[in-house]
Amino acid sequence: MMGLGLLTALSTPYLFPVWLGLEINLMGMILSTCCRADQDENESAVKYFLVQAFGSTFILMAMLSGALWQTPGCLLFLAAMLIKLGAAPFHMWLPGVMASMTWYPAGLLATVQKLAPALLISAAFYSSAVVGPIILMNVAIGSIGGMNQTFTRPLMAYSALAHIAWLLAAATAALWSMALYLTAYLALNTIMFKLLAAKNIYNITAAKTNNGALSLTLMTLAGLPPSAGFVIKWAVLSSAAAGALLVPASLILGAMLTLYFYMLLTLHALVKTPPFGGLSAQALLAALASAAPAIALM
Repeated sequence: MMGLGLLTALSTPYLFPVWLGLEINLMGMILSTCCRADQDENESAVKYFLVQAFGSTFILMAMLSGALWQTPGCLLFLAAMLIKLGAAPFHMWLPGVMASMTWYPAGLLATVQKLAPALLISAAFYSSAVVGPIILMNVAIGSIGGMNQTFTRPLMAYSALAHIAWLLAAATAALWSMALYLTAYLALNTIMFKLLAAKNIYNITAAKTNNGALSLTLMTLAGLPPSAGFVIKWAVLSSAAAGALLVPASLILGAMLTLYFYMLLTLHALVKTPPFGGLSAQALLAALASAAPAIALM
C-alpha cells in the first residue's frame, strides 16, 4: 500500500494524483504503526496522522490557489512537503513521534516516508533564495538538538533534520547530487535501523556491543573521510558552492557539530567499560580530531 502510494505520487505532474498518492501512502504507514497493543505507539500513530493530514490540507490549498509555479501555490506546496518531511520549521512533531514508535515504523518514518516529499521538492525547482533559510534552520536545529539527546530514536530524528538540510541543498543545486545523496541516505539509514533494532539499542549507553558494522555505518553517515558519506557530501558541497557561500559554510559547520553525537554513539558501540559521563568528553575530543581532516580537505 505504501509502495502504491509512492508510485502514484511520483508518476504524475498533476497535484491531485500527487495528493491521492500521498494519502494512500499515509494510510499504509498508519496501518503498519497502529495495529499493535502498545498504547504509546498508537498515540504516536494518531499524532502522525493529524500532522500529515495538516500537510495534505496545504496541498489542497495549493491546488485551489492556481498554478503551482505561481507564488501562492508554490509556497503552499513547499510548506506541505516540509510538514510531511518533518523539516524545520515544521519539525516539532518528529522527535516525539519517533521516540514513541518501535523500531520498524520508526525506520519507515526515517527512510521510506522521506522519499516522496524530497523528490517532489526537487521536481518543483525551488530557488536557493526560497530554500536557503530553511536549510539554515534545519542545520541549526538538527545539529544542536541532537547534542542534547541520549535516546537513540529521538537522536535519529534530529539526525534526519541535519540530513534534510543536505537534501534541500542538493535539490536546489543539481538533480544528480540530490538523487545521489537521497539514495545513500536511505540505504545507510535502513542499515543503521536494522542494526539498532537487532540489539534493541534504545539508549546511547546501551550501545556497548562491540558492533563494528554499526560504528562503520555511523561514521559513514557522519561523512568522515575517506568514507563514501564524505565523498557524497563533497559532491553536494561542490554543486552548492556555485551559489551563495552561506549555505555550504553552514552545512560544513553543522556537519562538525553532528560529529559529536555520531562519534559518541560510535565509541559506545565500540567499547564497553567507560561510563557515559567519562566517555562524553572522550567522544567530543574524538569528534574534533576526526573533523580536522575534513576541514583541511575543504
